[in-house]
Amino acid sequence: MRINPIQAIPPEFPKKPKASTDLKSDLRLFDANGEVRVGDVVRFNKKPCYVERIGELVTVVAMDERKYTFNVLPHQIDCVLQKGESK
Repeated sequence: MRINPIQAIPPEFPKKPKASTDLKSDLRLFDANGEVRVGDVVRFNKKPCYVERIGELVTVVAMDERKYTFNVLPHQIDCVLQKGESK
């Protein structure tokens, strides 16, 4: 069995630059009344749900006694997702 030596990376090697903004912070959710934030109430399947997380899929939690969690697309809750700077 032959072992190949691994070339060590010198400490002065430039590191990969970090992205200026995080992808999650760039995503904003809008409905007809304006921006929807985490904690706001939206309707999914004609039932009120609150927004728990905003990403490519939006996580909503039903506001009934069972508290179901759904990962939905923005159009399923009558919203649109926009990529841009968050304020």
